Amino acid sequence: MTRYSKDDRKTFVENREKELLQNIQAGVAAIRTSDDWQNWLKVSALFWRYSFYNQMLIWCQRPDATHVAGFRKWKELGRTVKKGEKALWILAPMKKVVATDKENGEKVYGIRGFRGVSVFDKSQTEGKALPESNFSITAQGEAPAQLILLTRVAEHFGFSVEVTDTGGANGYVNTSKEIKLRQGNGTLAQAKTLIHEIAHGILGHPGNGAITREMKELQAETTAYVVSQALGLETEKESFNYLTAWSADDKDFAARLQEAANVAMGAAKKILEAIEALEGQAQGEDEIQEAA
Repeated sequence: MTRYSKDDRKTFVENREKELLQNIQAGVAAIRTSDDWQNWLKVSALFWRYSFYNQMLIWCQRPDATHVAGFRKWKELGRTVKKGEKALWILAPMKKVVATDKENGEKVYGIRGFRGVSVFDKSQTEGKALPESNFSITAQGEAPAQLILLTRVAEHFGFSVEVTDTGGANGYVNTSKEIKLRQGNGTLAQAKTLIHEIAHGILGHPGNGAITREMKELQAETTAYVVSQALGLETEKESFNYLTAWSADDKDFAARLQEAANVAMGAAKKILEAIEALEGQAQGEDEIQEAA
């Protein structure tokens, strides 16, 4: 059995982390068209709980990934990694104690860095079946129910929603935190527009002149695309033409792209977490009604 020194292990870890960071940079550099962006977003929608960096790492290593977990986690879920499968690598935070709560004595943790950890995609495992989705809204597939739930999400973030004459626009949100949806559009179309306008709202776009219209739309469209994909809502071929305008300057392009992705993924996560919470609340209310 080969024994490695502490310095050898440290060098291996450092090289692994450097390789992962290079993979992230390569992934961003590989995106040049709206199709590239959408292909990455489809993976991001499946891994919306993960950071932008880990979403990019998963996409670079396995674009067809649907569900990743560590070796032990798969065993807990009743599945085993197939023999000979090659691990995917992502970054995990390393925590350290930074303080102790004086009132309850609980330790407060901070992040001191990141380390590479191995995971495997569902397709690399076999065993017990997994649920298709975490969201009951997907299983229902009823546009009115989707619109009702998303209206509650908007209200959760402090916005009012009204279906009215919008002057031809599918929808808009104003500085008074009012979201207007176009009267006459189908409920599914209104639901998807509502996601887009919620994104504009929670990202602070209305009345914000410090962000260009192109960046606002890219952030909102990206957020809406990820949320819609995660919920199983059909999405038309969205236009992300703003990418083409940026691609002339590689350095600027990569920076803008990463900024848009980080901001949009944060907004998508907030919306999806709110949906989870509201669905759980609704389920609890149904159980109370049944018990009564």
